[in-house]
Amino acid sequence: MQGCIFERHFCCMPRILLLLFTIFLPQLLRAQVPLTHPRAVRVLWTDTVSGDFSFRNKWSYQPGVSKMADGQVRCDGFCPPHTEKMLNADGRIIPDSIAAYYRLVDTTHLYHTLASEAHCHEWAGADYITAHKRHDTIAADTYCNPATHCSLRLRIKGDKCYATIIENSIRATRDKPRKRYYCTRGEMTIDSALLKRGILKAGFDFHFRAPKGFGDMYWRGRIYKTIEQPHRYEGMWLN
Repeated sequence: MQGCIFERHFCCMPRILLLLFTIFLPQLLRAQVPLTHPRAVRVLWTDTVSGDFSFRNKWSYQPGVSKMADGQVRCDGFCPPHTEKMLNADGRIIPDSIAAYYRLVDTTHLYHTLASEAHCHEWAGADYITAHKRHDTIAADTYCNPATHCSLRLRIKGDKCYATIIENSIRATRDKPRKRYYCTRGEMTIDSALLKRGILKAGFDFHFRAPKGFGDMYWRGRIYKTIEQPHRYEGMWLN
């Protein structure tokens, strides 16, 4: 009797091993094979994109320009040459230099084009994204700022989107250049009616292949940006 029981269990072993092999092999392959490009995420086209897009009514000054406690808007950081000569001992703009000062210091109100949250290296928020179209591809790239040194790069072609996080670390060197993290899964919804009018209104949630021990690397949020023609020397297009 014991021999029969042993034979039944022994006969089941190949099936059990095959089942385990089928379950764990894909995970092992994903963990060991490095990504060399982002995986395509299918775009969902819709007449309306849900979420709060009120961020597009908010604005900020250029980095390094702020409204001071005394009410003046001044450069605070890396300022254009000669502007320091237009300030008095208290740091205020000399009255007869105001016009000249503001010809050098850009105080344009820059309306936000992005609302997002992310878990990636050296990220502390981002409010702006570019959007250009060439042929059948839309390219969108978030801006870095003094506190955020990683950017989100999107390439939208047809009904597919390819997302990459680029780490522009302040610690990058020639021997250790900036790193790229490629999308493994996600979702993106685009307002098709507004896109026909040249506006990229979209919601997205992307996840990326992260370094071991980093946890879930993601970038999610909403975009509202007028699509522009690419600059003549827009070298990032094919990257």
